[in-house]
Amino acid sequence: IPGALNQSRPKILSHDHAIVTPRRIENTHGRGEDRYTVVMIRPIVTGLPEPVLKRIHKELELKRVLRGHYQFYKHRYMYGFDYRITYNQNHILAMTFSWNAYFAEHERPIAFDLRDGSLIEPEDLFREDQVPELVKLIDQKLQAELEQIIRDHETIDLKYLLKGQAFPLQGTFDDLAEFAINDKGITFFYDAGYHHRM
Repeated sequence: IPGALNQSRPKILSHDHAIVTPRRIENTHGRGEDRYTVVMIRPIVTGLPEPVLKRIHKELELKRVLRGHYQFYKHRYMYGFDYRITYNQNHILAMTFSWNAYFAEHERPIAFDLRDGSLIEPEDLFREDQVPELVKLIDQKLQAELEQIIRDHETIDLKYLLKGQAFPLQGTFDDLAEFAINDKGITFFYDAGYHHRM
């Protein structure tokens, strides 16, 4: 993990890790041959001061985690909601949620500062003067991966889709917003605007 978290915000003294327990929720719909069960595994976070837990629990509300995909949950078009812990030490709790909606798999990473329960933002991890170079590196990595995808599939349609001038895929500052933290470092998630995450 690069550097320490930004020290400018006041923090509440807390433990350096959280206790996370999975909670299994089953919802059964339909009758007879149309009967099906949707399983959701949601994290229950404990082991931290109450003010910290209050902020974390608020961010873990299903509507906040799913954001625009919450409508699929409400209309029963979402399946297989689950999560995995990717980092839980040094005052950081990071997890990645996954679910299936609209015939595609989706993921969303979230990271918390356990000293106050706030969501960790890119500016908490990187100095402002580092951001332009970081964006450049991310775009270079993205372009290299796009070229590899095109070589692997060798289709004209795919090349037009990924490299077309109408909607060029390019790493920008906005693409720093979603990232996963693990023991090896940080992975940024790039949303190409299609149903499937890149």
